[in-house]
Amino acid sequence: MDYINKIKEKLKNNGGVITSKEFTRSNIPTIYLTRMVKTGELIRIDRGIYINSSGDY
Repeated sequence: MDYINKIKEKLKNNGGVITSKEFTRSNIPTIYLTRMVKTGELIRIDRGIYINSSGDY
């Protein structure tokens, strides 16, 4: 499974919310956070907290 699919699976399981700490725990490079924010796939809510468009924060 590639990193993007792994991130999407975590978002699905967490109600659309993911933290940078979860990235670190799952050994996913945090550059994917930056890339997904730039492409609009994730929205940065606060330091270390990200949601997708269907996330409820």
